Amino acid sequence: IFLCYLSMIVLARSDPQEKVILSAAIMTAVLVVSLSVYLSWTVDFQPQGRYLFAIFGLVAIVLARNFERLNPMVVRLFLIAGFLLSVQSFAKDGLASTPHFRDLLEISSVFRRPG
Repeated sequence: IFLCYLSMIVLARSDPQEKVILSAAIMTAVLVVSLSVYLSWTVDFQPQGRYLFAIFGLVAIVLARNFERLNPMVVRLFLIAGFLLSVQSFAKDGLASTPHFRDLLEISSVFRRPG
C-alpha cells in the first residue's frame, strides 16, 4: 500500500527523471518477485521471502529522492502500521511456536498470585 502511495505521489508531482527511476524500480521489483516465485516453485518448493529484501533498497532510493513531496503524517502512519504488524507477527508466529515460551506461559499460569 505504501508503494502505491509513493508511486501516485511520484507520478503526480515529480519530473520525468523521477518517473523513469520509479518505473525502473517497479520493473526490477517485478523481476525480483518473479525470481522468488520461480525458485520457490521449481527448486526448493518453499517460500523464498529472503529474495524479496532487495525491494526495500529499491523503495528506499525512490523514497529518498522524493521525500519532500510526501505528507509526513501519512509516512508516519505507514511506519507505525508496519511496526505494529511486525510485532503482532513476531508474537503470534515467532514466540508462540517456540517450546520454551510455551513452558513459560504454563509456569506463569500455575504460579499466579491469588487475586
